[in-house]
Amino acid sequence: MQKSFWIIFCVLMLSLNICGCSSVRMPESIATAQPVFVIPTSGSHTPTPTLEADPCTSIETRKPEIEKIAGIMGEFDDTSYLVQSIPDTNDLVPVILELQRVRREAINNKPPACLKSLKDAQVDFMSGVIITSISMLSSGKARTSEEKDRYTAEVEDRLKRTRLFREAFEKELADQLGLKYITATPAPTLTPTVIPPTSTIAPITATTDQDIYVVQGPGLTYPAVGTFLKGQITNVIGRDVTGEWIQIEVPGSAGSAGWAPKQLIKINGAEASLPVISVEPTSQPTG
Repeated sequence: MQKSFWIIFCVLMLSLNICGCSSVRMPESIATAQPVFVIPTSGSHTPTPTLEADPCTSIETRKPEIEKIAGIMGEFDDTSYLVQSIPDTNDLVPVILELQRVRREAINNKPPACLKSLKDAQVDFMSGVIITSISMLSSGKARTSEEKDRYTAEVEDRLKRTRLFREAFEKELADQLGLKYITATPAPTLTPTVIPPTSTIAPITATTDQDIYVVQGPGLTYPAVGTFLKGQITNVIGRDVTGEWIQIEVPGSAGSAGWAPKQLIKINGAEASLPVISVEPTSQPTG
């Protein structure tokens, strides 16, 4: 019973990480911040201009502090992924302690006033993950199926609220960077024509070396339906007629399918045996 409960928790934690995982990217290059001259108003000597940059003036001046906050969040995410790979709840203690250490680092960070909302959303999310992990640790004391069901419901409720904190962080991060926040759309509604393989083959899987979006169709103009994160493994469904796009199962979203550029993933298995999935060109969004 404890093993099945642990599996449920791992799935929920994975969906939490995916939901909020790295949908906002830092711009690769931003112009150098322009200094502000501050001239002393008192003293007998000739005033000497002093360079002082206001961190809240623009995106350019905020970028270093935003990168610091994003770096702390990345460290927290890397640690929280460990929760999914721990087979015994008794081994959660060291991971929870590490999560608490990173949260303290986030709390002690002193960004400018214009980034207070971003920091608050970050700390709220971290606290939600930690409290959920502690609830999971406490579930080991459950002795009856009723108690285990109660713990499962409690964990699910906490995860729902924690997802909202992560979404608030991602939206605020996008706003601070002047970017559009992308919300994953529902599962694809396309009706592809599948040409089945001519022989029975072993399952084909895919991995990626970087966090990427999974989109609704084989093209860059389709909306995102989820994310495919570094270190994850998912099943491959097929390929488009050009072979440049691969249809995969959306990680963390059972029964959902999406497309990823072949050049950004690594296919493990007999790629040549993948079925070709035809998608009508008229199904692709025009703008």
